[in-house]
Amino acid sequence: MGFHKKLQNFIGVLFFVCLLLFMLTDSKHALEFASQGLLVWFHTMIPTLFPFMILSGILIRTGLSEKIATLFEPILGKVYRLSPNCVYIILMGFLCGFPMGAALITESLSFQRITKEEGKLLLAFCNNIGPVYFIGYVLKNCPTKNPIASICLMYFLPLFYGLFLRHTIFRNTIPYCDKKRSKQVLSIPFLESLEQSLNKGIESITKLGGYMILFNVMNLFLRNRYFCLPYAFQLILGCLLEISGGIHVLSNDSMFYPIAYVLLPFGGLCCIAQTFSMIRESGLHIQNYVYHKVIQSVLTAIFVFVFFS
Repeated sequence: MGFHKKLQNFIGVLFFVCLLLFMLTDSKHALEFASQGLLVWFHTMIPTLFPFMILSGILIRTGLSEKIATLFEPILGKVYRLSPNCVYIILMGFLCGFPMGAALITESLSFQRITKEEGKLLLAFCNNIGPVYFIGYVLKNCPTKNPIASICLMYFLPLFYGLFLRHTIFRNTIPYCDKKRSKQVLSIPFLESLEQSLNKGIESITKLGGYMILFNVMNLFLRNRYFCLPYAFQLILGCLLEISGGIHVLSNDSMFYPIAYVLLPFGGLCCIAQTFSMIRESGLHIQNYVYHKVIQSVLTAIFVFVFFS
């Protein structure tokens, strides 16, 4: 075993030993953070994501997703020069919200509805905070004077970023041609699709809840009896750990509201871990996803501090 591997193992063991120590010595805050993650998952993520997970799984498995996408293909298909199934992922990824985009990309790849190159492009800009979550949770906790402009910034920026990538880095990506391979791609009967989609949806939404609880509990590193970080660092690092819990804390001080909007495109370490859970069997790399999310957060920061200050 190499030195770097040993160092990683040592840091990992030390991290979880410290977390266990904080949980045992500060059980009150540990329970508070875990409850906060559980409540956000139960009241926000399950109602907004789980039905879409089941429905999208059925549509992809039965091949109906392409038929729905044909309604929007004359615009999005031509602008992005992508296949109907990619158009469907763009629509659902933006409407349903994180991590639906990553889940749809993985399912579409597994059922040969899109190519791997298309998956790389879509993952770079289609896995975002959903509008229901943004309007119902973010704007409620961190209100702005111009909510319409904030909504446009959150969703038009990744759309234009994806368009930029399509015509630069991914300009040579050939759209998946369903007509040539339609006979090789089999559609699954409805009842079997329903069963598979329910099982996959339950597994995925349960994982998301586990990640949210774990990363919320990690806030014990920021607020504990052994050392105390400056208040501003606690807020920023809290958002970087788990964005929902971080926004909940940020809501107490309007001076820090811009931090929430800047870090929303990045999503926090919890969102990255959840995305990795969704794409780990797809052959796509989480490093590329993080790279594009950092760029979008930097672009968002420029717009927030220049135009909305």
